[in-house]
Amino acid sequence: MSKILSAYAKRKDLFLQSILFASLAGSLSLLLHAFVDLNYQIPGNIAYFYVVFGMGIAAGSIKKKRNGHSLADPLLMLNIIIETLDKQRATS
Repeated sequence: MSKILSAYAKRKDLFLQSILFASLAGSLSLLLHAFVDLNYQIPGNIAYFYVVFGMGIAAGSIKKKRNGHSLADPLLMLNIIIETLDKQRATS
């Protein structure tokens, strides 16, 4: 969570800030809900949490520019998320 929050404070791009804020809000709301309900025993809910949290981690680790183009492209973001999830799945 701290990586997402620090990336949100550093970024100036509105698109990346929006993704980081949505990821932070979604992750916190799911974690708070987990204290009241046992919703992480349902595989779909934990998968949703991983996707939302992974979006924030991926958005926080995007470099500012590559070959003069901004990396805040939604399709590129989706590709980075998929690569991050594949790396996490390979290590576990």
